[in-house]
Amino acid sequence: MVLIRGTSGNDNLRDSDPDYIRRETANRIEGLAGNDTLENSSDNDTIFGGAGDDVITRSIIGESEEFNFTAENYTGPYTEKIIPAGTDIINAGSGNDAIQASGGDDSYDGGSGYDLLDYSSWSIGSGTGVVYYMARRVTTSFPKGVTVDLGQGLATFDGGTVTVEHYSSTTGKVYGSGTASGVGRFSHSFVGFEAVVGSIYADRLTGTDRTDVTEFFDTGGGTGAGKDRINGGKGEDIASFATNYNGVVADLSARKAEVNLRVFDDGSTSGGETVILIGIEGLYGSITADVLRGDGGANTFNGRAGDDTIEGGGGVDTVVYNMDVLPNAGRALGLNFRPATGVNVDLDDGSATDEWGNTDSLSGIENVEGSHNDDTIAGDDGRNMLMGLAGADAIYGGGGLDAIYGGDGADTMEGGAGGDKLWGDEDDDDMSGNAGDDLMEGGNGNDRLDGAADNDRLRGQAGDDTLLGGKGEDTLDGGDGNDSLDGSKGDDTLEGGDGADTLIGGAGDDSLIGGDGADVVKAGGGGDRIIAGDGADSYDGGSGKDYLNTSEATGGLKLDLAAGTMNAKGLGANTLKAIENVYGTDFADRMVGDGKDNRLYGFNKKDLIDGAGGNDTLLGGAGNDKIEGGAGDDKIDGDAEFETTGRSTGSGRDTLFGDGGDDLILGGGGNDNLFGGTGADTLNGGDGEDVLNGGGGADVFVFSRGSDTIRNFNLKEDVIDVAGGDSIARFRNLEDLGAAVTERRGNLTIEVGGHSLTILGVSFEQLKPHNFDFL
Repeated sequence: MVLIRGTSGNDNLRDSDPDYIRRETANRIEGLAGNDTLENSSDNDTIFGGAGDDVITRSIIGESEEFNFTAENYTGPYTEKIIPAGTDIINAGSGNDAIQASGGDDSYDGGSGYDLLDYSSWSIGSGTGVVYYMARRVTTSFPKGVTVDLGQGLATFDGGTVTVEHYSSTTGKVYGSGTASGVGRFSHSFVGFEAVVGSIYADRLTGTDRTDVTEFFDTGGGTGAGKDRINGGKGEDIASFATNYNGVVADLSARKAEVNLRVFDDGSTSGGETVILIGIEGLYGSITADVLRGDGGANTFNGRAGDDTIEGGGGVDTVVYNMDVLPNAGRALGLNFRPATGVNVDLDDGSATDEWGNTDSLSGIENVEGSHNDDTIAGDDGRNMLMGLAGADAIYGGGGLDAIYGGDGADTMEGGAGGDKLWGDEDDDDMSGNAGDDLMEGGNGNDRLDGAADNDRLRGQAGDDTLLGGKGEDTLDGGDGNDSLDGSKGDDTLEGGDGADTLIGGAGDDSLIGGDGADVVKAGGGGDRIIAGDGADSYDGGSGKDYLNTSEATGGLKLDLAAGTMNAKGLGANTLKAIENVYGTDFADRMVGDGKDNRLYGFNKKDLIDGAGGNDTLLGGAGNDKIEGGAGDDKIDGDAEFETTGRSTGSGRDTLFGDGGDDLILGGGGNDNLFGGTGADTLNGGDGEDVLNGGGGADVFVFSRGSDTIRNFNLKEDVIDVAGGDSIARFRNLEDLGAAVTERRGNLTIEVGGHSLTILGVSFEQLKPHNFDFL
């Protein structure tokens, strides 16, 4: 035995060197990794393809038959013997492999991947030659071809009849002959194959019931195809005539094809044999002019070269201009050669120009799969799926709800009317949705996505992308890279993702999420919501009342709206402009407003909030907060519930200052201290034992739950609310109130249902009706 071992690269290995390797030797060939070509010409070999897309061929085809001659002018009996083929074991390994089958009782294992078993080179040929100064003629007769069953993993050939004659080349006289039957018989077992190519004889090819893979059957025609029968079984199956040299007329609705027809200029035909087609969903034509017709189901067509006529029939049908269905077998059969020019397909016009410059006629076709070159593909007014694959393609959807795949290459795509889906994949793509609610994904590369009209979803994914929302309520997601997002008109959602992104909200009430990286966020007009991300960001709220959400922080917030600065762990150092409202973190925040009307939300932990100027709303949330309203008419709530944020809150021991202006101060849960300051304030302690200090101005104290105390009550202008509503007390007059009053040490206490309100330094006699808000 001789061991022949390749490398991790793309090797060409053969065991046919007569100086070193005997043909009768049982050899072992190992391709290892790489896309290898392995050829065995010895008997009883063992071949391992290994990883990669391999092609394994067999150059010996012999049969164990003898032809005996006893004829005049021979010096004695003469015997000819066709050398028998050995029994080989071939394991293709992983990858998309192609194995060229031979005679002998072989065993084939395709391994993982999409693998092909090829009988197109197998034959017992006829011909003439010279032996012992005599002419030699070999004729063959094979009524049946190869029977291949992918489901059973079995291929058999019953053999045929071979006649050998020795004759005079001058007179034609036959001096001796011999005939043998059953020549070429074999039985192959195999596993792991999805595609098969028949022989030039009348084959029977049968598929499986698999629905997870497309099975491929080629007639193996050459110039003399037999009367084949192909039964694809369940699932998607393709009948191919790619190895035929002449035209094909195939009709799936009639379940047959006329192969190797000669089609003349006047449309007449000659020759041809019938191939029976059962359970077939796809047709691949020959290298000349074909007619391919579908049935009522979803069919796939590939005319290959020639001026083809393709009629889809009913169902959703696809025309294909590549051989990707055979990822490596096409290389083995020589089917992957195609010119380096793209195709031009127009479904609305019903025509196509293939890579060879031939013109195809198309009807009843909904989907197109292009070549790996620069294609131009246009849909019609129906629902189309248009795929450019590799190359710089130009794809236009037309009307209808279309799906457009650019594939590799810098593609240009337009959705047209209707809600379309566009995918860019590799390289720098340019896509426009036009009218309709579109979905666009750029893939890798620096892409440009333009939603144009209506409500679109744009995803830049990897690369430095440009996303334009246009009109409508759009969703823009930049993904990785340094992206530029412009929502334009409408209430849009913009998310930059990772990288240094620029987000422009435009008109409308937008939501803007910068993500990680140093982002520039310009909200534009409208009431916008901005979510801060990590990085040194710049936030410009523009016109309108805008909200900045800092919930992504991992530490407390330091915010000064007047200075335009914000800093927090997990957010970085940020600059602010025209931001009115801020949601704090779940940590201890320090927030200072500006001269505008601000809304500052503290959430959890111990927050320090200063509204500064303007009519502010200051909400502390859970934790022991200190809140100061500053100038203006403020609303201060120490323990507000933030339902719109989904954030947890709770009670705390808050200190709340109204300062100047007519303020509303709400203590919430916990034992709070409320200071009204100057102005006509309203103080509501909420639950807990609160202390209420009205300060200057005509203040209102709400009798709420808990045990509250009022300091510095001004008998001339302050009011106690006992009229229900926010108050738990419901009194009609002083007489009604008197029954609930007790006095002790110069202080007055009102008790209702276990709750009390104590007014320091005031007696019941001093109180007048104007000091109460009765029912």
